[in-house]
Amino acid sequence: MTIVKKTVREIEKEIAAELAALEAEGWAIDDFERQDIRDKHYKDNGYDRDPFYEDEDEDAEPYTARVPYMTAKLAEVGMSERDFF
Repeated sequence: MTIVKKTVREIEKEIAAELAALEAEGWAIDDFERQDIRDKHYKDNGYDRDPFYEDEDEDAEPYTARVPYMTAKLAEVGMSERDFF
């Protein structure tokens, strides 16, 4: 017995329809709920995972970008990084 998977385009249409229906009912859907709905649809259609998973850390600033800010704040209070650590 072979299982025929739906195409990604068909699954994306189903996801968009479900999200639109929930929003029309007045539900406020956050990113986590949106991802849960996407995962459910892909798993129900034979995929292991959502191929377009959006990781929330992709857009986050790298940690090194905060170091100059910390150094400036320490300088304002008269401390060096060595004194801080």
